[in-house]
Amino acid sequence: MIDNVAGPSARSTGPNGDGEAPSPSGSAALPPRVWSTPGIVTLSHGAISTQDPWLAMGATTTSGNNIDAYVDRSGSDGFDAQDFRANLTSIDTFDHFFNPLIAASASDAQALGSIVHAFYVTNWLHDEFYDVGFDEVSRNAQRDNYGRGGLGGDDMRVEVQDFSGTNNANMATPSDGARPRMQMFLWSGAARSSVTIESPASIAGEVVADDASFGPTTFDVDAEVARSVDAGGISSIDACEPPLTSNVSGKIALIERGNCSFAEKVQHAQQAGAVGAIIYDNLTASLPVAMGGTDPGISIGSKSVTRDVGLAIEQALLTATVEARIHRSPAVQTDSGVDSLVLSHEWGHYISNRLIGNAFGLSGNQARGMGEGWSDFHALLTTVRDGDQLLPSNPSFAGTYAGATYVPSRGSYFGLRRVPYSTDFSKNALSFRHIQSNEPLPGVPTAFGLDGSRNTFVHQTGEVWATMLWQAYAGLLNDPRHSFDEAYERMKAYLVAGYKLTPSDPTFAEARDALLLAAYANDVLDFETLYQAFGSRGLGIGAEAPDRYSTTHRPLVESFATGAFVSLVDQNVDDEVVWCDREGVLDNDERGSLVLVIANLGSTPLSDPELEIVPISPEVSLPNGATMELPPLGPFESTTATVAISLSGAPGVSAASLGVRVHDVNLLSDQPRRRRSRFG
Repeated sequence: MIDNVAGPSARSTGPNGDGEAPSPSGSAALPPRVWSTPGIVTLSHGAISTQDPWLAMGATTTSGNNIDAYVDRSGSDGFDAQDFRANLTSIDTFDHFFNPLIAASASDAQALGSIVHAFYVTNWLHDEFYDVGFDEVSRNAQRDNYGRGGLGGDDMRVEVQDFSGTNNANMATPSDGARPRMQMFLWSGAARSSVTIESPASIAGEVVADDASFGPTTFDVDAEVARSVDAGGISSIDACEPPLTSNVSGKIALIERGNCSFAEKVQHAQQAGAVGAIIYDNLTASLPVAMGGTDPGISIGSKSVTRDVGLAIEQALLTATVEARIHRSPAVQTDSGVDSLVLSHEWGHYISNRLIGNAFGLSGNQARGMGEGWSDFHALLTTVRDGDQLLPSNPSFAGTYAGATYVPSRGSYFGLRRVPYSTDFSKNALSFRHIQSNEPLPGVPTAFGLDGSRNTFVHQTGEVWATMLWQAYAGLLNDPRHSFDEAYERMKAYLVAGYKLTPSDPTFAEARDALLLAAYANDVLDFETLYQAFGSRGLGIGAEAPDRYSTTHRPLVESFATGAFVSLVDQNVDDEVVWCDREGVLDNDERGSLVLVIANLGSTPLSDPELEIVPISPEVSLPNGATMELPPLGPFESTTATVAISLSGAPGVSAASLGVRVHDVNLLSDQPRRRRSRFG
């Protein structure tokens, strides 16, 4: 039995429970946290057909066949005398509790809770992906492979509260037979801060807010809002000319920025009896400002909001009473070992590296970027739950998810990334072009990097890939043919099969095609859903990836097209029908064959394709006609067409041109191809 998991599966995000995924407000606000109540889970293994236990009979610590979890506090890597595993608290029970209200490093008890959570989540992931193809033969990590193939002796080391870093985590994945190592670090934590308009209903909701460098760092005030009218000056609502003439006593004072310091404004409101202050910007901006200054005499809390929010409150005050809550709590040190999404992200590095090139397949800049994207997507797979689509902020899974919600300082909207993961293009408008160096990001709320100067960094490139994968998964989740569980199982299976089909150092297009082939082998409609998702993000038919080793990811070609798409992949002309010398070149008065290999590289079938050959050079003729029927072509299928061709009146050795056109009702458009062939 294991304590310190927030529910019956690892899809709970961590001590903060499930309430922050998807983001409840759909904005960058940081509301007060609601902590989950951990409980006991009784199991010996996860959803694995072999029923292999995580721990051997009689085991007393968190060291099992798949995972060896421990605290690594000493100055050398690996388990040594200063480190420790979690021990049983009673028969077959690890009842260790992590308390999120105190610092993660406050006691050994905190570390034990982290060990148990990390042991649970990483074992759960091992079992979740075993039956969809990540087994012993496919190079998973196990101490004992039970004679089922692959190399054993490589159980994963999971090192929590690792001494070697902070505010991060990492995964080292050697090839099969050598032990992977996951290092989970302590994080500084983030102050929680929020402004919530409680009434009237027309403006109610949580808004993005920032803090002051002065005054208390802990407060929670719920009160009526009142305008701060002062004695005059440049503005009568900036609280710069005391005393305030409006009644703010016992209320939250609403103040406009400008003309004096933030600290002076709040001090004047406090002197008038206000219990808090909201200062709104005097300039239009997408995010509120951080309020600088010092004043040890300030004892009330204050928050800043954008001009749009402030003006909305001002307007509402003309006809109604406005109630608001302002809140701030200090940062508390956190631990990535209890963040299920960070654990899933790091585990994602391990599975992608083992299945693509056996730890040597993701070394190019583009490939490493996709590695980060795959890992973020594993975190999304862990957090999305059936029922999310019923939440007001997440209709049809179109809300906002983050790749981590517990440890990041930016909360559950941005998480660790520039934008949230969302199918809503007003929240995340990333497309294929945004992996290019210095390509500006779309004009949506962005945590950092709006100028695109860091687009080729691996985590930023990975955001684009994970966005595409999330778009694809959301398509499966919204397919009425599938239950949530079926869509989840299919996506896991496609992901694993796609890894196995992906070449070493892949481009975006190659990795896309590998996933599409995996889906096509199982369900053509799923294949079309996934292709449409890639197309919506610029990696559709005709998109061209940059060179796999480019450090600028330029040039590339975006395409938002989906449908059937024909490619002429090969052509050859011979003189084998009526000939005089049979040298392989068509001479005057000879007749031969034009052999064409035609492929459907699109997302829908060609149901009744017709080939048309258009002679462009007048000396070329087609004895049997210019058209012929082709067999139906599904995606990735090809056919060979042989067309009779003759030559007369050619002026010596020259290259003649033919137009090749395919017609079909499912084609995006008739697609001509011109070929030049050598004639004599």
